[in-house]
Amino acid sequence: AVKVEADEAATSIQWSRLAPENGKPFNDPFAKLTQNQLSDLSYVVRVQRLIAEDKIKADGVDAKEAAGLARKLTTEGVDIGWLMAQRKRIQQIRGLQVGSLSKAIAKSLGGKEVALTGYVIPIKADEGRLTEFFLVPTIAACSHEDAPPRLQVVFVATEQGIVRPGKRTPVRVTGKVTAETTTRTTLNGNGRVKVHSAYKLSSPEIETFQASSQADRSPQR
Repeated sequence: AVKVEADEAATSIQWSRLAPENGKPFNDPFAKLTQNQLSDLSYVVRVQRLIAEDKIKADGVDAKEAAGLARKLTTEGVDIGWLMAQRKRIQQIRGLQVGSLSKAIAKSLGGKEVALTGYVIPIKADEGRLTEFFLVPTIAACSHEDAPPRLQVVFVATEQGIVRPGKRTPVRVTGKVTAETTTRTTLNGNGRVKVHSAYKLSSPEIETFQASSQADRSPQR
């Protein structure tokens, strides 16, 4: 892997700096759901789509489980049909909001070199070396069935490329943060998924760490 020692003058930032809690000024009905409800809803919608595409049987095990979860959500006051009808409008509002917020946050960093530690979602490789990837804050975000929030995804491109790190191997990327939307289709355990990033790290320096605990990160030299 490319193990470039990060510039000591760079400022290490936390992922929360890129996605402040006050970044939700509009009434988002999905924000009112619990994590369990969001997970159940995601499963129901995915199964319904697969049935509509004739990829699974309408009376199969998955379909029956999804029907049970749909009934459970209904008893909890979740209107699945209404939420799905509102989804496109909400995505448009989120897109406008995210664009405005990411520009303000990137501007607040003042064009300075910053260092961000996270995990890699591979995008593009050239001659066995990873030349494009998304940087995300947690290991789970690399394999989760749903894409991470775009304010928690950073696009990184490097001509030199790096040896692809393991899923549990953190990397530290140093560069200048700009507000730039990037969309790529990647693969995870549930097939192809679109991932959107709100930021880009330009002129990156990349340091790969040994796969170890968060408390004991030793850079590979």
